[in-house]
Amino acid sequence: MGSLPQTRDKLEVSPTVSSATEIPLALKCVLGCLFPPMILLAVAGNSVVCGLVYRNGVMRSGINVLLANMACAHILQGLLCQPLAFVTLCLDSWPFGDVLCRVEGFLHSLFMCVVSGMLLIISTDRYLIIVHEQDKLSAFRARMLIVITWGVGLGISLPPAVGWRHYTAYDGWIQCLARESQDVLDVAYISTAHCVAFYIPMVFMTFVYVSIHITVGKGRARVRSYKTSIHRHSIGSIPTISGHVSRSDPETFGISLAFQGPPTSLGPKQRAFQTLFLLFVTNAVCVLPYAVSVLLWNVTGNIAENFIGGDVVIWLAYVNAAVNPVIFYCRIRKFHDFCTTKANLPKCFKLPSLTFWTKRRIHPAVFYECPDAQSTIV
Repeated sequence: MGSLPQTRDKLEVSPTVSSATEIPLALKCVLGCLFPPMILLAVAGNSVVCGLVYRNGVMRSGINVLLANMACAHILQGLLCQPLAFVTLCLDSWPFGDVLCRVEGFLHSLFMCVVSGMLLIISTDRYLIIVHEQDKLSAFRARMLIVITWGVGLGISLPPAVGWRHYTAYDGWIQCLARESQDVLDVAYISTAHCVAFYIPMVFMTFVYVSIHITVGKGRARVRSYKTSIHRHSIGSIPTISGHVSRSDPETFGISLAFQGPPTSLGPKQRAFQTLFLLFVTNAVCVLPYAVSVLLWNVTGNIAENFIGGDVVIWLAYVNAAVNPVIFYCRIRKFHDFCTTKANLPKCFKLPSLTFWTKRRIHPAVFYECPDAQSTIV
C-alpha cells in the first residue's frame, strides 16, 4: 500500500521539462529536420509496394504478400507513431496524455514485432529454396503466417497496454516505453519479449544467410570447375549449333545438365536473395541498437537518465521504414518502373532512372562452336 502513490505518480505524464532532461538544441534541430522527409518516404514508398501487390494479381505470390504486409506495418508506423514522436521532439515532452501514451507504445511495439516476424518468415523461405531446394510458401500459407505473426505481436505488446508494466512517457524521450521495474516477473517479461521479438529472429536469420552464402559459394565453385573441365576437353565433345553432342565422355556430357539444377541456377534467385539480405542488414542496423539499449536501461533502471541516447536509437529504428522503399527502388525493376513512369510525381520530385540488366550465368561461347560463316549467338 505504501508504494501505490509512488507508482501512480510514475504513470503520470510530466507537464514540464526540467533543464536536466531537456533535449539538446543541436540534436533537436537535426532530428527535427530529418523526421518529416523520413515520414513522407516511409508512407509514400511503402504505399507503392502495397499498391503494386494489390493491383497486380500475378504479383500476389507468397513472398510478395509478406513484403506487402511488412510495408503495411511500416505505413501504419509512419502514420500513427512517427508523427507523435516528432511532435514530442519539438515540445520536449509528451503532450497527449496517459491513455494515448499507452496506445502509442503498444502500436510501436506491435509494428516492430510484425516487421521482425515478416523478415524471419521471408528469410526462412529463401533458406528452404536455396539450401534445401524446397519451395513450400504458397499465398495461402503466407496469409496464415501473417495472421500468426500479428497474433504473436499482440501477445508481446498488449500486456503493458492493459495494465501490466504500463507504457510510460519519460521526460526527454520521444517514445512511450514500458515502465522500468526491478521485479522478477517484470524483468522476465521484458527479457522474454525482446528475445522473441528481436534476438531470436536475428540469430536465426544470421544462421540462415550464412548457410545461403555457403551454398551459393559451393554453386559458384561447381560452375568454375565445370568451365575448367570444358576447356580441358577437345572441341569435339562440346555441343555445337548443328546440335551435335558427343556422349563418349560422361563427365563432359554431364556438364550441360549440371546447369539445370538449383545450386547453379542462381540468376534471379541470387538477386532476390541479395535484396532480402539488404533488408535484413538494414533491419539489424536500425533495430538492434534500440532493442539492446532499451532492454539494458530498463533492467538496470536507467531509462530516465539516458534520454539523449534513447532518442537517437528510437529515431534510428524509425529509419528502417524509410530505407526499405529505397532498397526496393534500386533492386526491383517493377517498383522502379512504376515510380519513374506511372507515379505522376511533380518535376521537383523526379526520381533518377536506374539501369537494370540480367547477368549471364555463362557465356554461350562456352557451349556453342560457331563456323566462320556464322556469328556467335548472343
